[in-house]
Formats: sequence, C-alpha cells, structure tokens
Amino acid sequence: MKKEVSTDLLVLFYHTGEIYHGGGIVGFKNEIIRYVDDRITIIMLNNLSTTNVEQIRIDLTKMIFQA
Repeated sequence: MKKEVSTDLLVLFYHTGEIYHGGGIVGFKNEIIRYVDDRITIIMLNNLSTTNVEQIRIDLTKMIFQA
C-alpha cells in the first residue's frame, strides 16, 4: 500500500519512489511525475484545458515501464 504525503503543491508516494504534481487553471493543465528510483521524469505542459493529460501520462508511463 502506498504511503501518501500531500502538501498544497506536491504528492509524495514513498513506497513507490514517485513524486507527483499536477494541476491547472483556465486554459492549461500540467503534470509532473518523477520516478526517483528509476531516474525518470515526465513533464507535461499543455495549453488546452480539454486535453486529458492524466491519461497521456498514464500511457507514457506504461510505454516506459512496458506495463
């Protein structure tokens, strides 16, 4: 089970070595995730609020880790 520690800007998943931040306001969305143990970072910046950046991040993560 993941141990989640949340702040206003950042979510840390200590069990899996993930550091995550996501959000947006009118007109844009972003997601940043760092897989610390694997030394991989995904940064997604998007200026269309209708794009599902979470799903794109999930798909990229699956491709990277061949899940």
